[in-house]
Amino acid sequence: MKISLLTAIVTCFLFSCNDAKESKTGTKTQQETQAGLQGKWKYEKFEKFAEGTSPEDASAREKLNEGLIVIFNADGVYYSLKESGAMTDTLETGRYEIINNGEQLVTTGSASAIGDTVRIIELSGNTLKVETPAKEVLLIKKVN
Repeated sequence: MKISLLTAIVTCFLFSCNDAKESKTGTKTQQETQAGLQGKWKYEKFEKFAEGTSPEDASAREKLNEGLIVIFNADGVYYSLKESGAMTDTLETGRYEIINNGEQLVTTGSASAIGDTVRIIELSGNTLKVETPAKEVLLIKKVN
């Protein structure tokens, strides 16, 4: 079963998002934000779940996301991977784009014509924090 990039990182992670707000990316250009995004990123944790998420569901979703990796290349291509022991499986590939002056990340899987969008809260040297339209906040750490 194919899973879209950030959906692979978390169930219900990406949906259409039209409410971009001020982010800590400041006045970076879209190109600067995209350059900062390039590299290998590993799912770290949820910082905030959607309102009403049960402790059981939160725990199951954290476990589901363990070992998930996303690689963003300079050419606008991403790879979603799952590490399990010594094995690494490719879940999906697709294209990504930074929009709205570096405030949003849009991904479109190879098997999909519809893009998924999240708001970039923070993008620093080794931290990517994003917010979904459901107001969930995820932390992803750079590994190289």
